[in-house]
Amino acid sequence: MKAMKTMKNLILIFFVSLFAISVTNVQAQSKQKIEKEVEGVVQTWFKNFNSHDLDALVDMYDEQGIIGPSGFPLQIGKEKIRQTFTEMFKLDPHLDHKIAKITIEGKNLGIVLGEYNFKINTM
Repeated sequence: MKAMKTMKNLILIFFVSLFAISVTNVQAQSKQKIEKEVEGVVQTWFKNFNSHDLDALVDMYDEQGIIGPSGFPLQIGKEKIRQTFTEMFKLDPHLDHKIAKITIEGKNLGIVLGEYNFKINTM
C-alpha cells in the first residue's frame, strides 16, 4: 500500500514537472515570437527613416507618441514628431544599426539594445 502511494506521488510529481516544462516552453516560444515582431518593427522603422518616408515613419507612432532625438527637444504627439523628422530630413540623415539584444518586459515594454551610427550628408 505504501509503495502504491509513493508511486502515485511520483506520477503526480512527474506530471506537474512535465506541465511546468510545457508551459515554460510555450512562454519561451511566445516571447521569441514577440521578440521577432519587435525586431520587424525596428527594421521597418529604420527602413522608413533611411528612405526619408515621412508619412510611413510618423504613422508608426501613437497620437501621443514621444521622441527625444539627440540635438532636438523632446516632442510629444504626431504633429510634433512630423515637424521634428521634417527638420531632421533636411540634413539628409542615414542611420546604420546593429541590434544586439531585444528584451521583452511584461506586456507593454520592449527594449532594443544595439549599435547606432547617425550620419548626415555634408555636401
